[in-house]
Amino acid sequence: LTPAVMSSRGNVRFLAVGRSADRVIVASLCTWTAGPTATRYQTVCQKVLSSDKVAEYSRLTITDREVGTVHYDSDDSCVYMAVTANDYPQRHIFKLLDEVKREFLSSHRSQMSTSGENGLAKAAKRWMQNLSGKYDNLDSIDKVRGVQSQVDEVKTVMQDNVSKMLENNAKLEDLDGKAEDLRNEAGTFKKQSTQLKKKMCMQNAKLTVIMIILGLVIIGIIVGIVCGTGLCKGGGDKK
Repeated sequence: LTPAVMSSRGNVRFLAVGRSADRVIVASLCTWTAGPTATRYQTVCQKVLSSDKVAEYSRLTITDREVGTVHYDSDDSCVYMAVTANDYPQRHIFKLLDEVKREFLSSHRSQMSTSGENGLAKAAKRWMQNLSGKYDNLDSIDKVRGVQSQVDEVKTVMQDNVSKMLENNAKLEDLDGKAEDLRNEAGTFKKQSTQLKKKMCMQNAKLTVIMIILGLVIIGIIVGIVCGTGLCKGGGDKK
């Protein structure tokens, strides 16, 4: 069992990781010396680890009048436990256990299955101590969460702005496409108008020629009729 490391506030008091297969605590750290002994914390956590609750619930919070509140989260291989003050906010505890899980698996996954009781306690001491200190200071955690919330909000706004820019760009592309279509239609209309104008001019020319020919024919007929009646001969016959 790793000796206690003083926690200034007593919010986070004990951290432990137990192996699910045989219910053995392979790493632990007591971070608060003003309360019960490290052995007592170990005993309570071992009791929780050995209970049927672990198989029934993947995560749970259990209150103990002597040591405080025991919280655990679990996966197929391990149970990650933390003992905190009874009034420790729920909004932080499972964030802590999630970080305990990530640190433990990234650092000790290969030794987890073969380690004896608290066989990894010394190797895990540094990161357990860092996490305990981080989450013990609630004022600092809340400020960090507040800043992170603001960052997330800014990211959301920026993503919305990018989405709107992309949407506007798409609309501009649509307008460009429509303008190009209008230009093409205008060109087609102009071409068809020119062709129609030429066609009308040809028809007008043909009509004019036909009218002239028809006029000449009519004049010729009239002249023929007049001459046929003798009206077109010059002067009368002299006797």
